[in-house]
Amino acid sequence: MHSNIVNIYGVCTLKQPIMIVSELCEHGDLLNFLDSEMGEQLTYPKVFQLIEEVSYGMEYMEECCYIHRDLACRNVLVEDKPTSANLVRCKVADFGLTVDQGHEGFWQGDINTPVAIRWTAPEAIQRAHFSNKSDVWSFGITVYEIIGMGREPYEGAKNKEVVTMVIKEGARLPMPSAEVALKGCPQNLHDLMMKCWALAPDARPSFDEIANDLLPGIAPQ
Repeated sequence: MHSNIVNIYGVCTLKQPIMIVSELCEHGDLLNFLDSEMGEQLTYPKVFQLIEEVSYGMEYMEECCYIHRDLACRNVLVEDKPTSANLVRCKVADFGLTVDQGHEGFWQGDINTPVAIRWTAPEAIQRAHFSNKSDVWSFGITVYEIIGMGREPYEGAKNKEVVTMVIKEGARLPMPSAEVALKGCPQNLHDLMMKCWALAPDARPSFDEIANDLLPGIAPQ
């Protein structure tokens, strides 16, 4: 069991509907939490802590050789930590699309299967080629969501336009303005997002690097 992964205690598969028993995360998904009264009270250090906790959960998945394939704020849950000054804790959840990376270190899907365009790496959109490095791309988008307090990435653009901008034109989400990042966003955090959005998967950092080297190096004092 990992403190930043939603743990499943049991399943019932004897008949439909299949039932899953998992731990309770009182505040629901991170996307709605950020837009809640508690979310409004967050300071930048608390927001940064949420980002770190998502990275810890994904580092564990990477270590276990699993590819999430659908990382986004909507698929991260938030639980109470009443005995901690941090108040809440993020847990990566929703493993319906999770796959084993296999001996090759990636998973080859079906190019005709729909994906969440705004969160999905170019190689996964174009070739259905998924890996921990495509999850890293999604993590960068998730960081942007968190910093934007739940703001949709590429807001106002249609999915086809996002594909054109990101894959054909090489565009990336810009440094969030004060209007977008209500709690602030330092340049070095956006620099980390840009590393996650490198076109070549091998040029992106691993979750081990993100959790243990890159994020600690830019943590607020």
